[in-house]
Amino acid sequence: MKKPRHKILKYLHLTGVVLIYLPVALFYHIFFVYRYGKHPEKYPVEKRYKLVRKEIRGLLKLLRIDIKVEGLEEYYLNNPNKAILIISHQAILDPLIFIAACPRPTSFLSKIEVKKYPLASSVIKALDGLYIDRAKLMTQIDTIREIVKRAKSDKHASIGIYIEGHRNDHPEGDVQEYKAGTIKTAYMTKTDIINVANYGEFRVVSPRYHLKRYVCYLHFFKPIHPEEYKNIDNFTMASNLMKETNEEIDKIRLEDIEYYEHSNETKRGKREALLVSRKTPLIAKVDKKK
Repeated sequence: MKKPRHKILKYLHLTGVVLIYLPVALFYHIFFVYRYGKHPEKYPVEKRYKLVRKEIRGLLKLLRIDIKVEGLEEYYLNNPNKAILIISHQAILDPLIFIAACPRPTSFLSKIEVKKYPLASSVIKALDGLYIDRAKLMTQIDTIREIVKRAKSDKHASIGIYIEGHRNDHPEGDVQEYKAGTIKTAYMTKTDIINVANYGEFRVVSPRYHLKRYVCYLHFFKPIHPEEYKNIDNFTMASNLMKETNEEIDKIRLEDIEYYEHSNETKRGKREALLVSRKTPLIAKVDKKK
């Protein structure tokens, strides 16, 4: 069976991006990123983050990505306190979108499997990132201790955690369950908690969508200070943050629909882009099959 024309065009676009960007990425990694990752203590985190961000912004430009951000300057850039960022997760590009949008140094907690990815692992090292092995409890405890230690140190950046644990395969519905155990980790740091909602990243590398521009959204919520959450248990906090994120993503969907309805995308591109933005609860899809 022949592949639809738009899928072929998407594969050609992604192949072109790889061919153009790979030499640039190798240059950055050979001369800078590997060195930063091997001896991060020799270089200020601001310098490491700035270079990685420059590399990532070049890639996103080739991928034709536009980023719309709300609350970043008010709630994160101008906040003098360290923070644990609780972020929803839609696609493999989520951390790249975040770094490109945010000039403030931020590191990330990643699953242990990412350590096997050559380019990605060196970037994580350069940004003081951490890994968590969900299959080994003792290593998880060590990672949590390190998060708490870094939260109290001026030498390390704030940490972003993708709270759902893995990518949401159903962006047309609500976010996945927010892990109360992860929220507990944030509590242990006794730092600000900043919730972050994102949307749109799932379109960028999916063969289903071949668009002229890919719009991705980031919304930063008001920081929750330790004195505000000290009397709220982590299960309640996880539920509150999850509800807050879903409500904001529903608003983003309306903005996304407005954007693509008035864009210069092809009719097919508009149709595919709008299909997911018109929210479809998963339970409704199940009932329909029955």
